[in-house]
Amino acid sequence: MRGSNWDQRFFVEEEMTPAVALMADWLDFILTDLARDLTRQAIWDKGLATIERDMMKWEYVHHMNQGPWFCRARILGGLFLEKSWPRVGTYVDRSLREMREGMDNYVLADGGTDEGLGYWSLTMHMILQGLLAYARDRSLDVRSLLPKHQLQSENFLSVMSAMRPGKVLMDGDNSTDYLIGDTIPVLASLFPGSAFEKIVAECLLRERPFTYFNHY
Repeated sequence: MRGSNWDQRFFVEEEMTPAVALMADWLDFILTDLARDLTRQAIWDKGLATIERDMMKWEYVHHMNQGPWFCRARILGGLFLEKSWPRVGTYVDRSLREMREGMDNYVLADGGTDEGLGYWSLTMHMILQGLLAYARDRSLDVRSLLPKHQLQSENFLSVMSAMRPGKVLMDGDNSTDYLIGDTIPVLASLFPGSAFEKIVAECLLRERPFTYFNHY
């Protein structure tokens, strides 16, 4: 609407940017030079430009799960662009730094979060994609990039899913009592013998009830 400064934050841009960056990377062998250039331009114009605006505009997102979550798009989109646009420079490194700072604000000293286990799982699912991509590109151990209180999250998980492995107490805005996304499988692979590994089968083998989280 002309003359309005309203925005809905950048949820749509954040979802689309990683999807486009990953698809373009996977299908690069069939793209023409023009298609590659159009993809790069769209990633910036329709995705990252809006994300950058709101990351600068809204301070609160840096103190909850939205800020680090949205950095997933910045990292994946930035990694795609920096291969062809040399002046992208330190954009990806800055995005990683802000993701880690945001997660250090979000994950409490005891490994828990104010939003409960459901949102913790979904948020970790998002940031792990960014961290894994960055670690692979920079030849780093992804465990060195995790939030400083991440190891304590094993205790958080153990307590909050103690009644039945793979399910969670309905604290906070969980939407469902099932653990969401790939957080547990990824962390199980990174930390053998942990609580993550002990419940990974329950998370992988049980069919999920439908929620809007399924597309993640």
